[in-house]
Amino acid sequence: MGTVQSGQLILLILNSIIMLLLATLLLGAAWLRQIALSRELTLIAQQYCTGLNKPQLRQLRQRRQQMRYCHRSAQRGTVMFYYSWIVFLVSLLTLALRSLLPFNALVFAALGLFVLGTAGLLLGTLLFLADLHQLRQPSYRSVGQLANRWLRRKRSRRMRAIAPSRLPTHRQQKSSSSVARGL
Repeated sequence: MGTVQSGQLILLILNSIIMLLLATLLLGAAWLRQIALSRELTLIAQQYCTGLNKPQLRQLRQRRQQMRYCHRSAQRGTVMFYYSWIVFLVSLLTLALRSLLPFNALVFAALGLFVLGTAGLLLGTLLFLADLHQLRQPSYRSVGQLANRWLRRKRSRRMRAIAPSRLPTHRQQKSSSSVARGL
């Protein structure tokens, strides 16, 4: 194997390692998300079993149904990340085997696995983002509400800074505009 081929092989191995690490990070995030969803689902089930009044039961039933759907969607994303992780690992092992054996077909197989893993990673990310978008948790809404409150406070502070006593009167505005015109 020449120096050009060995350099390319090293770059392919590094790419596989980086994608394996990225898949590991995304798998960990999806796994934590799935755990949080299952905890919230059990909390809703416990609240539902305590037997509250009818409107609250109806809201809890709708929330439980929504959470089940999101949990299934998160599970699909987690499985997709897991499969991508396995495919990247096999690609890395194929490239390592190519460094030991002089079979060029192993490079093509590793590249095919790399492309398949990248497609799986993108699909898993799409499922993960779709799950985050579908779930309208109060925590996500509260982030938006906090941002709106912050903007309102900022506007009200600006308005308080310009107190009515400091605002120019109609006569002052008229005289300043006539001075500006040169009259």
